Amino acid sequence: MSDWKSQVDEYLALGYHIAHTDLIQKYKKAILDRCLRGASDIISCESISVHNNTMSMLQWCKHWSNNAYSLYVEVGNALSIERGGKAPSHRQICNSRDESGKRYWTVEHQYPLVIAKDGLMFHSWSLGDLKEWMYDRGYATIVTQAEEARLLKYTKDVLVASNRYSEAGISVITHPQFAQGENI
Repeated sequence: MSDWKSQVDEYLALGYHIAHTDLIQKYKKAILDRCLRGASDIISCESISVHNNTMSMLQWCKHWSNNAYSLYVEVGNALSIERGGKAPSHRQICNSRDESGKRYWTVEHQYPLVIAKDGLMFHSWSLGDLKEWMYDRGYATIVTQAEEARLLKYTKDVLVASNRYSEAGISVITHPQFAQGENI
C-alpha cells in the first residue's frame, strides 16, 4: 500500500500506539510529534513524493497563502530575467533565498499539531478522532516569513486556532499547479 492516505493512516496508527505506551512523556511527545508531522506533510501534499523537510514541503505543498503565491510569481519572474528568459522550475523558485539568506517562505499550520498531540495524550482521543482531526485540520500552508511573524505563536484552543490566519491577514489558496491538475 503506497497511496498517500494509507501512509497517513500508518503514521497516525503509530502515533496512536506511541501515545498509549509506557514511555515517559518527553520521549512519547518526541516520537508522537514526528508521527504527526510526517502525516501532516503527506496530507498537505496529497502525495508520498514529499520528504520530511521544509524544502520538500515547499516543493510539494498544495496550500499557499495568497501573499506567498504572489511572492512565488515575483521570484519566478526575477529568476527568469537572471536566467536570460528561461523559466525556472518550481523547485528552483522554492529554493530561492532573500538577501539575508533566509527562505522567502515557511511551513505553518493554522491548527497547531499540539492540539492533536494533547488530544491523544490527555483527552482520550481514539484513533478515529485522531484521523478525523488530522484529515480536517492537520494540513500545512506555505506562508511568507512576514505572515509567519504576524501569527499567534501558540495555542491549544481549536476556536482560537480557527482565527489565527484571519487575524494575521492570511488567505489560503490552492497552488495553481495543483488546481490545474499538474504534477509538480
